[in-house]
Amino acid sequence: MSDGHLVKTQLMKLKIADYVIGYIRTHRLSTDEMLPSENSLAIQFGVSRNVVRGALDHLRSQGKVYARKGKGFFVAEKQQFIVYQQDVNVGFSETFQEPVYRYESKLLSWTLIRAKQVEKEIFGLSEDDQLYRLKVLRSVMGLPLAICYSEIPQRMVPNLEQYLSDFYSLNDILVDKYGYEHPICKSVAVEVVLPTVSKIHLLGIDAGIPLLKETNVFEVPGGPVEYFQVYARSDRFKLKINV
Repeated sequence: MSDGHLVKTQLMKLKIADYVIGYIRTHRLSTDEMLPSENSLAIQFGVSRNVVRGALDHLRSQGKVYARKGKGFFVAEKQQFIVYQQDVNVGFSETFQEPVYRYESKLLSWTLIRAKQVEKEIFGLSEDDQLYRLKVLRSVMGLPLAICYSEIPQRMVPNLEQYLSDFYSLNDILVDKYGYEHPICKSVAVEVVLPTVSKIHLLGIDAGIPLLKETNVFEVPGGPVEYFQVYARSDRFKLKINV
């Protein structure tokens, strides 16, 4: 199958998905109401049922429709966006402490790495200095919301691994175990990126859903303590920044 054919097929899936969303709005369909059948959509657009199924699966991954075996696709309950109010004095986990959010923070892995140029410049590290790199999956309201990467100079948190068995928040560890003041966000950069295969799997999203990538540097008195990157799913997450 040629690249051109793959692109054409993908564009057709998006066209059908857009049509279905428009159909829901135009016909004022409510939650649990049935959508046009795969056969009728295939005939209407002159494509195979596999292409139609791909379009509907795309909408399902966004939480807009759901399937009933042997019956078809139906309108899903409208999903609520998670709004994160950017505050330099408050961490992500602290923002969602209310029980209604059902916030979870799962440490997926940690490792010691050599500093790249960007970390050397931020922390003033040498060639021999190492950093802890933590990979964390954050979930809100039962849904995987973001994958986060934290990098902290080893010299600032010696033997960090002894505090990671019951991980919840890096800020809690920095304050409670190492005696630092609460880290303050000193820089923010935001961009939109496409997900990698591993991020698609961890977040349970479609390949066509972009991620909101936010890069931060957190400081304590004495200088930077954490280089932080978060990849949040754009179909569930809104970032609000007051200026």
